[in-house]
Amino acid sequence: MSIEIYRPNGPNTEPSYPIGTIGWEYNNKLFKTIDIALDAIRTLGSLKEKGFATVASFLLGAIDGNGAVCPTYGLWAGQGWAGGQRLASSENAAIRWEKEPCYNSSITAIKDNPNLLPESCYSLVDAITKTHDWMYTLAENQLAANQISETQYKNALLAADVVMLQNHGVRS
Repeated sequence: MSIEIYRPNGPNTEPSYPIGTIGWEYNNKLFKTIDIALDAIRTLGSLKEKGFATVASFLLGAIDGNGAVCPTYGLWAGQGWAGGQRLASSENAAIRWEKEPCYNSSITAIKDNPNLLPESCYSLVDAITKTHDWMYTLAENQLAANQISETQYKNALLAADVVMLQNHGVRS
């Protein structure tokens, strides 16, 4: 998917840290077999280097007719991508909000610097997009409970988008 697991002490050891990576996800639950095939293609390094996985994703999206390839990053960034899983819009209740944002690649320095605090290596992009997902979910829940009007709902979504765009402009 859109994370890789970094294990500073070698394969199959703990601790392990999810590191956000950019990926392409096929967004259609009806084609679960295709999803599995694409995951297999993505794991083949030589094909991945040649861009084959991206081409295959686009072609399969065209077959479906929905343009169903969606870029993802980490555990939270990407259409229908929340907590490291692909969800339909009707599955908001299944979002695992306890999942923290993934780490960025600086976490790999922990191998040479055991005093490095993993908390200082969270991916800013992943943290911002988790906040965006949370704001969208709050608005969707309020609309479903008739606590806000359709106009207020659209304004809440716009406000979430503005906050995300402003936060992406932040430099550390």
